[in-house]
Amino acid sequence: MHAAPLSRATDWSRERTRTLIAKDGAIWIWPGIPVAMEQNGIVRPLPSHWVRSWISMLHGAEAQHEKIEAALIHASAHLTAGDESGAQLALDLAKIERLSPEGAVLMRAVAEELSIPPLEMRIGMRSPPWGVGNLGIQIALFRQFGGAASEFEKGDSDQNRWSKGDPESRGGEYAPANAGGETAAGQSDNPRVRIGNNSDGIPDAQLSDDMPDIPEEEPAPKIVNGLLKSLGIWLLKRGVVALIPGVGEAAPIVQLGAWLYEYLPYLDAYIQSPKSLQDLQDAVNDPQPGYQIHHIVEQTPARKEGYSDDQIESPQNLVRISTLKHWQISRWYSTPNPSPKFGGQSPRNYLRGKSWTERMEVGHQALIDFGVLKE
Repeated sequence: MHAAPLSRATDWSRERTRTLIAKDGAIWIWPGIPVAMEQNGIVRPLPSHWVRSWISMLHGAEAQHEKIEAALIHASAHLTAGDESGAQLALDLAKIERLSPEGAVLMRAVAEELSIPPLEMRIGMRSPPWGVGNLGIQIALFRQFGGAASEFEKGDSDQNRWSKGDPESRGGEYAPANAGGETAAGQSDNPRVRIGNNSDGIPDAQLSDDMPDIPEEEPAPKIVNGLLKSLGIWLLKRGVVALIPGVGEAAPIVQLGAWLYEYLPYLDAYIQSPKSLQDLQDAVNDPQPGYQIHHIVEQTPARKEGYSDDQIESPQNLVRISTLKHWQISRWYSTPNPSPKFGGQSPRNYLRGKSWTERMEVGHQALIDFGVLKE
């Protein structure tokens, strides 16, 4: 089933056989998740790990990510030139035509959750990157884009719907612009932009009230590193669980310093919730921007004390963690620690002459203390 060529701008209220659409100067995956957005006049795909995550949830292992990412680059170039039809054609040529069986289940569940219809697509082979047992987690991820999904289901109308239970509501009609308070369009020229992490409804102008100062031009690397850590702490305090370029908390960050766009994967990795040890170890074979491979038992001190490379580089000693948290843990190891356990020594000095088991215990506790490993 091939998506029909576009004769006009499309959305999911009319076209039910594609998950990727070009609309309003951006590229979206169903039901309204941005995968490419405008930044300083140029439309760019969002980070690869972000795009692959959403594509995989719906399309499973059948998705040819390199082909899709190439299509996103070409489509983004068309959007930058103002050619929305050309952008959609570039996306359609990637031939993302089938949902995985699990993706189809997820789509139906999300559609029910958001009160929108699912797409009408064929179902492919079973080869999922996630299990149906995780369905609740996946729905929660999609739920944050419910506002955008509703906007797409309206078609081309930019008007707001009457609030549920409004005594002045009229069935089948849209509300006037000032009905029920400020509309989505009142927050942004594009009603679909107000999605994502800013679920508390704070306007973008207020998001930066307690934000670390961001220079317009990229500073020296040492200053960049410190600023990234400060921004990561600020995001955690706000309870942000995902960072989407151009949306929510990410919007004022990049507006104040466009150079920070390429560092967003580092911030997104920093704010991720703790994972199980198995998940952290499995992720070693899946390198992503914003992450580094971390040795639970520090490698250099262990080598100096005669531990073998086989032990130091074993899968049990390697985990993929946030680059920023990797730096924090490394600094922690070299900093004098006043706790009774370390007696004022740095953890690195304390561990001299200690067994592998004790080194591993200290390493695990460091991962827990820095929010990387689940307790």
